[in-house]
Amino acid sequence: MANSHLPNCHPDVTPDWQDIDHPRASFEQAIALEPVQGEQGRYAGFAPKDWCSPHGRDLYLHGGYIAALLIRASRNYFQDYHANLNQPDPIHMSLHYLQLIPPGAFHIQLEGIKLGRRHSTIQAKIVSPHTKSAVLYSLAVLTMGDLNIKSGINMSLPPILTPDRERECARWTNALFYKLNPPTASIRYYNPKDGESLLWSPSRGQNCRDQWGKLDSGDNFHLEHLGLMADIIPPMHLNYQKKGMNAVLDYEYKTMTMDFDFRADPAGKMEWILNRAKTHRLEGGRFDMHIQMVDENGNLVATVHQSNLVFENGRRNSRKTKGSL
Repeated sequence: MANSHLPNCHPDVTPDWQDIDHPRASFEQAIALEPVQGEQGRYAGFAPKDWCSPHGRDLYLHGGYIAALLIRASRNYFQDYHANLNQPDPIHMSLHYLQLIPPGAFHIQLEGIKLGRRHSTIQAKIVSPHTKSAVLYSLAVLTMGDLNIKSGINMSLPPILTPDRERECARWTNALFYKLNPPTASIRYYNPKDGESLLWSPSRGQNCRDQWGKLDSGDNFHLEHLGLMADIIPPMHLNYQKKGMNAVLDYEYKTMTMDFDFRADPAGKMEWILNRAKTHRLEGGRFDMHIQMVDENGNLVATVHQSNLVFENGRRNSRKTKGSL
């Protein structure tokens, strides 16, 4: 595609780009983990500010980044402690966000729940690094296996139909979204262009979104990137706002849970993945998001179900009221 080689910060792509006030760390640097000496199954990491999102007046770890950390931690744990089982990959992850996590040092504690010959179940907790009075931030239960194993009962299904990037899509960028939520700038997106807005396509529906994604770093996708990619989709209810993406300032969002079913390991071989997202209901400040991740051949890479909260930005609405007096 004509400009797919240009990063999101390029003036020809995002002319009103605004840089953040702190240094940027690469994705690999941000998800790096080290074993904690003398603590079995415990790993230490450090979360940079550029992998955070704003909540109120402060920054906290981005939900997709947290998912990526847990994918990496589960792989490290099985390589370090259970390599003989040959179950190097999470094939399912149920992740609960219990408390907002501030940037800086953290620990991830993993332990086996049930180890099996074909699949194993483990638990992973993200906690503060203070071992005596650790704060529990996030909790995940993962099923481990081998995504390369194809033996067993199989069923041949037709490929998933996807929009043609060259003919049917155009690049979507948004400087405000990138500034408020820096992790969103880590992927270049191409959306169908047959509607009034690139946010949604009439052929898919106003409560849906198709986005072809390519890593802004220029690298190909790895399994850890799927965790990140699942949580940087602009909320679907913005499709119904008169201000479109600018309405993001009027709301705050919180992901409560994400459930992943991993079907393939990109393994550094996939340059493009399609995010196909759909919201079925927003009521009482709670909404769902169902996501299919699809490769260029129409094969399913992963499915994700999100449960989210949305509420009005009290500080912004307060400023509006004061300004109108």
